[in-house]
Amino acid sequence: MATPPTTARVARKPAAEQFVVGARQTGIPPQNVARKDRDRPRYLHPPLSTGEWKELVPGHLLLNINTGDRVCVYATALTADTLYYLDPKGGEHRISRANITAVHENSWECTSHRTVPLTEWALPGTISGLSLSALSLAMGILYDAGRGPRDNPTYNFLKPYHYAILGLPTGLIGPPLVAFAGRSASRDFRVRGVPGARTTGWVLFGASAIAQGMWLAADFGDVEALQYPGHTVVPALLGMAAASLLAVDALKARKELQAARKRDATPQSTAVLQTMQMQLSPVLQNGKTRGLSFGIGGQF
Repeated sequence: MATPPTTARVARKPAAEQFVVGARQTGIPPQNVARKDRDRPRYLHPPLSTGEWKELVPGHLLLNINTGDRVCVYATALTADTLYYLDPKGGEHRISRANITAVHENSWECTSHRTVPLTEWALPGTISGLSLSALSLAMGILYDAGRGPRDNPTYNFLKPYHYAILGLPTGLIGPPLVAFAGRSASRDFRVRGVPGARTTGWVLFGASAIAQGMWLAADFGDVEALQYPGHTVVPALLGMAAASLLAVDALKARKELQAARKRDATPQSTAVLQTMQMQLSPVLQNGKTRGLSFGIGGQF
């Protein structure tokens, strides 16, 4: 008996890989793959596989583009070579996946209503904080240098309210300002800064705040036991030391963040063998193999 002719079956992609965006959808859109670290920030460098992209889309992303731009978006869907996203200020956009140099998921720089990422301000904040601490120290030196016995006319060279207005507030504001400026850079998980300097700086600032309180008791509460020589310079000096250590941490964090962003903006070189796809399939005619077809595709 003759064997009935067989019907060739055409291989089809799984439905999960047949997707585009919005009203043009022809298959199943990508769904976020469940992960335990879904809410944690992640920093990824393309080329990413379709499986990795499906872990990110849909979702809020920070895209680093090869033009040097950085933009906060809500990714909606993707195809084999295109990412579709919504601009928080309105409008649907698309971008070639080849133009994306880095992707940040759950980035601290982006919110649901922000297009432009937050910027770090470690350098100007550090300069401002150190300047305030230096002013406090200068006022403390002048205040203590003008003190003398109560019958000495130079005793009132600077009155207590002079330091209370200019020296004490600047001494209490300077170190935290430096610390918060450093925090604007160290929020990135790839940045470490100098943890030891940061901890020591906060300890010194606490000691400075206590000493400033003792100064208030000494000069406004007239507690003579606390009016030792240099009782104004000591808290200001502690504050200056705290601000200096916190500045070391802040500037190191800023340097590390700049290096990380430079890596984000640099396209990753990919070997041909990592992206090349080869396909060998039979050529069928009337159920019989008449030849083979060979194809090569990918990113070069």
